[in-house]
Amino acid sequence: MDAKAGQSYPKSAKLSHNRLTSIEIGRNSRQIEHSPLTVVFTPMMSPYSTHNHYQPGSCNIGTPELRVRKLFLRIFSVATLFLTAGSIIWAHSVIIWSLMLFVSFSAIVLFFEIRYRFCILFGFFNLSNFKQLGHLEEVKDHNHIRKDRKRVAEILVKSFCFALVYATAVHLMIEKVHGH
Repeated sequence: MDAKAGQSYPKSAKLSHNRLTSIEIGRNSRQIEHSPLTVVFTPMMSPYSTHNHYQPGSCNIGTPELRVRKLFLRIFSVATLFLTAGSIIWAHSVIIWSLMLFVSFSAIVLFFEIRYRFCILFGFFNLSNFKQLGHLEEVKDHNHIRKDRKRVAEILVKSFCFALVYATAVHLMIEKVHGH
């Protein structure tokens, strides 16, 4: 605690002439300068980070696995667009609507897997992979497994909600246009 200023600062804070000039939070920090105060911080796990190791509930796949998911995301996105167009032609088809729901759900799951660097199947079955494809490692820590399963549930619920909203919105818009 600085007696003159009457304020307390973290141990990582740097004082100059009784003024706070910088503070560091975390490790591997980025620095942002703004005179006279410099703040150094470490952001939370970014979806675009280059972490290439297992982090419970946050990251369980590496670059090779991400490439595969990006390819499948392209395929499922195109399929979603085709089924959306098909639902315009066959407006009352429950089969088309169901397929659109399933395919859009799959595309959204893949999107979240890429964004979070987290495979829901690996998370459910206590696995991770940061090496070449097919080289799976088992997660054994029960706390890590619990965090992974929580992330799996989060991705599944979010994906289903978004897919249901999308498929229903497309159906309702088409119904309104067709006037039925």
